[in-house]
Amino acid sequence: MTDLAKQRLRIAMSALSEAIPHDLRRPPLGWPAVRAWEAEHVLELPEPYRTFVAEISNGTWEGPPLAHGLLPLGQLPESWQCWEAECWLSPEPLD
Repeated sequence: MTDLAKQRLRIAMSALSEAIPHDLRRPPLGWPAVRAWEAEHVLELPEPYRTFVAEISNGTWEGPPLAHGLLPLGQLPESWQCWEAECWLSPEPLD
């Protein structure tokens, strides 16, 4: 990652950290858990979401959509019951 990219990431993380009150945050996953999740699903999360989940919060307790907040990594909203978590994240093409 270039110095400019690192600087932009720090700015984004600072803005996200200030925008979400501490009492609404779920605990962050930490880097080992994020890397394990990525390895299990054979993908790399985009920045700054990846750093947000690892260092700031794995979702929020309240807020949009429909007052459910930002869902934890890999969790689907109830309205997506027709999807299976392993299916929508699968690296394999769907038949």
